[in-house]
Amino acid sequence: MKKNKFEPKTEKKVQNNEFINQEEVKYDPYEIDKLSKIKPQYKIAFLKFWAAGAVYFFIAIPLGPYLSDVLDLIVALGIVLGIVIEYIVNNVIRWMNNDNQQTTKYCLYEKKSLLSLFFNVGYGIGMTFILYFTYVGLGLLVDVFALDFFTDFDFGAEPVLFGLLFLLYDGIIVFLKNMLKKKMKAR
Repeated sequence: MKKNKFEPKTEKKVQNNEFINQEEVKYDPYEIDKLSKIKPQYKIAFLKFWAAGAVYFFIAIPLGPYLSDVLDLIVALGIVLGIVIEYIVNNVIRWMNNDNQQTTKYCLYEKKSLLSLFFNVGYGIGMTFILYFTYVGLGLLVDVFALDFFTDFDFGAEPVLFGLLFLLYDGIIVFLKNMLKKKMKAR
């Protein structure tokens, strides 16, 4: 029986004239799935980005036209963002924690309690205020450096940039928290 020379070789000869499939050789029985090869910090970064963008998409976009003051929208968005951080993001980060991968360092408040809920809601409101002022600053920069054909340009918010800016500021704050924690342990 002749094989086609263009057909991929899937068998490899081993000792005692036994043939085994090459796919079986590459198979790792301890590998859970393809996501297990991705480092946890990348998974957590994507989760935080996605959560912030989803909160903006499902809260700010539908409620924006109905709320008369921007402060109401900022507080509503911050409360929901804090609840999502507490009950979704931090829970997933805690579930990912094990002896090999310490992931709780990516949580701002590592212990789960009623106090952590209030802390994360305050953190969500504070982050929303920071993001609002970032958008205002970016809008002013566009107005200052814009040419004549950008006179009516309004720099509006949208979920992707909201998620990226949240990830940037959250990463800075978590980094500073971890540095402060290291200095406190060194004392």
